[in-house]
Amino acid sequence: MFISDALSRAYLPDSNDKLIDDELDISYIEKQLPISSRKIAEIKDATEADENLRKLSSVVVSGWPNSKEMLPDDIQSYWNFRDEITVIDGLLYKSQRIFIPKSLQREMLVKLHEAHLGIVKTKQRAREILFWRNMNSDIENFIKNCSICNKFRKANCREPLKSHDIPSRPWTKLGADLLEFKGKHYLLCVDYYSKYPEIALLPSLSSVSTISAFKSMFARHGVPSEVVSDNGPQFACANFKDFSHEWDFIHTTSSPRYAQSNGEAERYVQTIKDMFKKAEEGQSDIYISLMEYRASPIEGVGLSPAQLLFNRQLKTKLPMSTELLEPKAFGSKQKELMERQKHYYDKTSKPLPSIAPGEIVRFKKEDKSTWEPAIVDTEHSERSYVLRAKMINFIDETENTS
Repeated sequence: MFISDALSRAYLPDSNDKLIDDELDISYIEKQLPISSRKIAEIKDATEADENLRKLSSVVVSGWPNSKEMLPDDIQSYWNFRDEITVIDGLLYKSQRIFIPKSLQREMLVKLHEAHLGIVKTKQRAREILFWRNMNSDIENFIKNCSICNKFRKANCREPLKSHDIPSRPWTKLGADLLEFKGKHYLLCVDYYSKYPEIALLPSLSSVSTISAFKSMFARHGVPSEVVSDNGPQFACANFKDFSHEWDFIHTTSSPRYAQSNGEAERYVQTIKDMFKKAEEGQSDIYISLMEYRASPIEGVGLSPAQLLFNRQLKTKLPMSTELLEPKAFGSKQKELMERQKHYYDKTSKPLPSIAPGEIVRFKKEDKSTWEPAIVDTEHSERSYVLRAKMINFIDETENTS
């Protein structure tokens, strides 16, 4: 029996309010998680079975106490960010990030590392969409023990590179290079602004095939103002010169025997090759690796190549909030972040003194391990020189390099 006062009525026992709330919750979660209902159900069931998360859900629903000490010991670590935690239809969130129960954490680590990216990039990617306690250390330990990554681990060194000016907008300046893997050849283009990599399989190494691949990329993203490449035969031929004139872009080449001056593309050649090797070793899809790389934040910038190029994040196999997929105009923040990245790269290189014509220098051919003497003839462009190599008798050897 229910007794009402003059200003209210007793509620009906068969009210549908709870049912409506549940339906709204389900509708919300389906919109916010662009993943299958099966995976949603799996995360919900695992959350319910996880003792720690079950306790946390109960505290969030019933309300946080007045002090941290009033919480169970295994819940106290959530106190400092308690205002960010919500429960929606059986799923826990920290802001837009989904709590992953203990039983599913290894599966998520495998998915996060499917592209075999480094520790920093994987942690940046995870911090966008997922959450569990000690996630950062779990990612570090998982990658440090990855047999594929250890097999292809790089030496702890970095070549100094001269940083190019950062364009004011995406897809204005591209670095281009060819790469080979298992007998197949690819054209690689990297946008200087967003660091977004595009690759295309080449049916042959002819200039016609290379130009056709460029046209396909330009049809998707537009024609850039400048393309920087090395002096390979595909780029140094009359066909490519005609192509650059017809499509109205500037073609700039690096020093003939110093491909590193095409630093943007040169760095990514090794990055993409590593992706191919790890994908083959792990029997995974190279396109998943490429997609995850494009969706992972750039260190020191905080935005992914996809966000910088398209002003939106890519939907991948990992669960994420649809808010991250909405288009956003980054405006001045975008430029500020890219300037910060330029500063970061500039710190790794130092300017060298220019070399005057007639000076004796040493240079190294690609197929040689020793440096050979030469005389500087003329300066071709900044940090690039035309040399005359011949037998020279030295009294005082000066090992200048361009």
